[in-house]
Amino acid sequence: MQNCKLFKLALIFIFTILLFKCDQDDNKSKDNLPKPESQGLEVQATVVKKGTLKEYIETSAIIEARQKGDITSRVSAPIKKVLVTEGQIVNKGDTLFVLDDRQIKNRLTSNRSDFIKAVSELVLELESSGQSEAVPKWKDYRLKAANNLYNIPLYPEPKTAKMTVILSRLGIQSEYNTVKEYELQLKNCFITAPFSGTVSEIQVYPGAQIATGSELCKITDLSAMQLNINILEEDIANIEKGTEVDIIGNNHKKTKIATILPEIDEKGHTGTAIAYLDNSNYHYKNGQHLQVRVVRDKYYNRLYIPRSALLNRNDRDLVFLVKKGIAKWYYVNLGAGNSSYVEISRATQTGDPIVPGDTVVTGGHYSLAHNVPVKVNNF
Repeated sequence: MQNCKLFKLALIFIFTILLFKCDQDDNKSKDNLPKPESQGLEVQATVVKKGTLKEYIETSAIIEARQKGDITSRVSAPIKKVLVTEGQIVNKGDTLFVLDDRQIKNRLTSNRSDFIKAVSELVLELESSGQSEAVPKWKDYRLKAANNLYNIPLYPEPKTAKMTVILSRLGIQSEYNTVKEYELQLKNCFITAPFSGTVSEIQVYPGAQIATGSELCKITDLSAMQLNINILEEDIANIEKGTEVDIIGNNHKKTKIATILPEIDEKGHTGTAIAYLDNSNYHYKNGQHLQVRVVRDKYYNRLYIPRSALLNRNDRDLVFLVKKGIAKWYYVNLGAGNSSYVEISRATQTGDPIVPGDTVVTGGHYSLAHNVPVKVNNF
């Protein structure tokens, strides 16, 4: 009986050893299985394009408002009200400043009285001199002049040389001119915006005494701007009206050359091309310096790639194309180009030609080799 038990234990021990050995052999066999192939080196790529390739001149430009100016006073008077603040946007015709008009009104009232008195003297003289046919129209005019406090109408035109002499002798012509002058001064006590724009550099305050011609503020219309583009004298002959202009920067606006100034700066050896720019969002400021690209030449029907795709090995230019997941290098000849793109043509190399739509590697290719599997991670 005891021998039977020992026999069973021996069988269990042998069976356990056999299972452990099989498991080890299975693990070894798994380790010896072939590993899955790599998916390839990750690269960035784009497509080869065919079309118009533009060559640019990159240069500087100064932008300025097409409408800007100083707001000045046309009369001498104290400032009564300042109705604007720095940076305020105003519309054409908005009142900016109000001047104290009391002295001007007093002078106007006095001169109006002198003028109407002269007209009354004329009526009496016409009645006494037997020229009664002219009396009714001058009486009617006198009534109208008396009722128009700040806008005296033009007096009747003299029909004869004698009447012209009488008007001059009574001072009607000179008194009328003086009245109209003070009427204009009274009107100019309300200083308005000549165009829409932004107010800046306010020079006065309520109560300040100003003289005729005093500068009160500036107004700048930022909605329409002018680009003054500096172009080297050797390049300006290639620029003409309608040439495309790109503004370099986040806004990426485009415009066209409107005109080219005829002078060349002797010191800087540059000419100036003018372009106009919509700025209704007030993105640009007066006097701002910009970098621009001006189209110098256009090359039509050209095969081109980004410059980032270009490599140079052993003093030869080459690119990598992706063919069915495999990187293939191609030696290329270069043609026209700009800072972003360059024209390519195949050198004397056998194989498929480079055509529009081919996938060209633009990143991750500096250590890349021919016939290496790749994975394009940006398509």
